[in-house]
Amino acid sequence: MHKRKHYTAEQKAKILRELLDNNLSVSQLCEQYNVRPNDIYNWKKKLFESAPTIFGA
Repeated sequence: MHKRKHYTAEQKAKILRELLDNNLSVSQLCEQYNVRPNDIYNWKKKLFESAPTIFGA
């Protein structure tokens, strides 16, 4: 059985920045960073859910 890789907050932020800033597709990022698509979607969801707190709303 394979162990799941754990990503640091910095790694997650870097991958999400590439998704949002560079218009790379999730599949491109999965291939580049050996990450699962669901991980990226979950990180993105968490980022947007926390946006009001980050911006003080």
